Amino acid sequence: MKPTPVITRLPYPQTVQSARTYIVANGLSVSGLARANNLPRLVLQDLLRPNGQLKGMRGQAHLAAIVLGLKPAPDTLEAKDPQQLPRRKNAAQGAMA
Repeated sequence: MKPTPVITRLPYPQTVQSARTYIVANGLSVSGLARANNLPRLVLQDLLRPNGQLKGMRGQAHLAAIVLGLKPAPDTLEAKDPQQLPRRKNAAQGAMA
């Protein structure tokens, strides 16, 4: 029997729901991912909550978002391509539409 490969990062791109599904489908644990990446388990758990406070913008939350596949790693092509970056709707345009 072949040993199961250790997964330290989920493939990019993921949504919160698809990241949760990927973790369950591949028999991973949030604690194991946190340990493998030297991150607090609670940071990963908060990113996986549908209405979590963390959005993965800075510090450990940013690193955790990369581990969960919610954001591309900074050294990848996806991170350097401006078309791949998420866009925010301008508040002024939203009011007119």
